[in-house]
Amino acid sequence: MAYLPTELSLQKTGSIGKAIPGGQLSLLHEDETESSVGERFGEMVSRGPNVTMGYATELHDLAKGDEFKGVLFTGDLTIRDIDGCYYILGRLKRFLKLYGVRIGLDECEWLIANKFAIECLCSGNDEKMKIYITDVIIKDKNAPFLSLKTGLFIKAIEVIFVDQIHRSEFGKPILN
Repeated sequence: MAYLPTELSLQKTGSIGKAIPGGQLSLLHEDETESSVGERFGEMVSRGPNVTMGYATELHDLAKGDEFKGVLFTGDLTIRDIDGCYYILGRLKRFLKLYGVRIGLDECEWLIANKFAIECLCSGNDEKMKIYITDVIIKDKNAPFLSLKTGLFIKAIEVIFVDQIHRSEFGKPILN
């Protein structure tokens, strides 16, 4: 659904690039608006003849036909930069709802990592977000920063210092 032009490979490290020829990428935002421009976070939506017709797990599934009708809601939380390149930041399923505010854990990790240049991991439940960070010096700056960026009540954020963020065999951060 996307490719990164070779001439952009060094300056767009981490980007999946732009829509393939004949395809279209856009972002579906939390407020149900869709856009293909700007730097707002949203779910990546892919359109075009390259979109899968559906998934077959049994023989009779093959008779279903085109279930997606050329539109795929990927479940990937993405951002689009000013050059039209897309970056996958995480999955939509990693959310909390604190005091009625929907908070994306992947987005929070991205905000903290970019602001403070540290490794972090966000988790929690619908009562409190926990942010695990690897730099004790800036521990007290994380909750106010995230509260300002997300509108989340600061008492709903707990910052915990850890020596290291452990990773699974696939490189995904995990709590031990």
